[in-house]
Amino acid sequence: MAYSVSERYRRSITAPYEFAQRVEIARNGVTVATDLRITGGSVQSTATADVMRTCSCTVAGVPTALIPTLKRRSPLDVYGNELVIWEGIRWYDAVELVPMGVFEITDSETEDTAGGVRVSLSGADRSARFADAALTSPWMTATGTDVMDAITALAADRYP
Repeated sequence: MAYSVSERYRRSITAPYEFAQRVEIARNGVTVATDLRITGGSVQSTATADVMRTCSCTVAGVPTALIPTLKRRSPLDVYGNELVIWEGIRWYDAVELVPMGVFEITDSETEDTAGGVRVSLSGADRSARFADAALTSPWMTATGTDVMDAITALAADRYP
C-alpha cells in the first residue's frame, strides 16, 4: 500500500537526510507505550513468503515498569502486544513519518547492560495469524455465495 507524502519528502528522499522514526506498543488497538528509545532495527518485506513483513528493534534504557518478567505482564512481552512502526525524515523545522506496519511481537529478549536494560524485539505482520491458522481440510462455500462474504467467513473461521 502506498501512502501519500509531501513534495518536500519526495525531494529529500533522493539526497542525504536525517532519519526519523517512531515506535509505539499497542494492545487490542490501544497504545500502551510510547516514547521508546530505539537504538536499532529493521523492517523486511518478502512478497513470496507466508508472512510478508517482519521487523526487529532494540529498545534501550527501558524503564523498570516496562521490563518483562515472569511475574508481571509488560508492553514489551510477547503476549498480545504489537509494535506500530513509522519511519521518515527529520528536517530542522518538521518531521514527516510514513507507517511501516503493525507487527505482533513474536520474541522479546532482555539484556542488562552497563547503560541500562535493553530489550530486543522481533515481530511479524498480521498475515502471520493466517499463516499459522492454515486449513487442515477443504473449505466449502455454498454455490452462489458472494465472494466477499466467502472471504469474510473464511477469515473469521481461521482467526476468530
